[in-house]
Amino acid sequence: MSDLWTVSLIPGVAIADDSRSKHGIRGVTMGAAAPARPSGGARNQDEFVEGNSQHRSPQARRQRIPKAWQQPKFLAGTALVVVSVVIGASLVGSADQRVLVWSTARDLSPGTVLERADLVVSPVQAEQVDLYVGADSEDLIGRSLMRPMAANELVPVSAIGAGRENSRLITVPVEPIHAPTDLAHGDLVDVYVSPRDAATAGGASRMALSAVTVAEVAPDVDSATGEIAVVLEVGAEQAGEVVGASRSGVLDLVRVPTSSQRSSR
Repeated sequence: MSDLWTVSLIPGVAIADDSRSKHGIRGVTMGAAAPARPSGGARNQDEFVEGNSQHRSPQARRQRIPKAWQQPKFLAGTALVVVSVVIGASLVGSADQRVLVWSTARDLSPGTVLERADLVVSPVQAEQVDLYVGADSEDLIGRSLMRPMAANELVPVSAIGAGRENSRLITVPVEPIHAPTDLAHGDLVDVYVSPRDAATAGGASRMALSAVTVAEVAPDVDSATGEIAVVLEVGAEQAGEVVGASRSGVLDLVRVPTSSQRSSR
């Protein structure tokens, strides 16, 4: 017996053939009518939209990456390079603006007639070149100092005198124990004379000259006399006094310290 559907005229009532009935009698099922199912196309479209809404990953946000020249590290590195270049250029420029002038190789006393060995070359800023004697000129060789100068002191133009026009060089004999052991060219000394005669050995010494410049010291002691030769530079009017003192007695040379030379001038 075939199963047949019977259309009910009563709204909401569907009559169906119930094959599961033991008696084979068609049963009537009462209930609300099932809602109409959408057409295939509409249903599939709704399921597609619903599925996409459930399984679709959230839209990725686009992160804006700054360009290299806009990054802080790049800017800081560039600034550091620029500063280094500027500092280096300024140092090189300042070094190029230095000039060479003369300075003293050791302590020198006023009245010292300058020799090449008394001088060394030192750099100074270009704007100071007019204050000092430039190393490109040796015109100061043979000229005298007007004031005492310490070692490594720049030689100012104002410290250079006329030279030996009004001076005299006199060589005097001095026993080694009567002069400083390191006596040298440019030292300033006081000259004392003591009686030579033994009978008058108890006589008082006197100062013959003060602040005399040592022009030269012989390197060796005279084997015959046991004395060293010291060349003194004195004024023309002092020459006679030095000669008389060296003939009449024993000479002692007492060095004048550089500090005393500065304080006395």
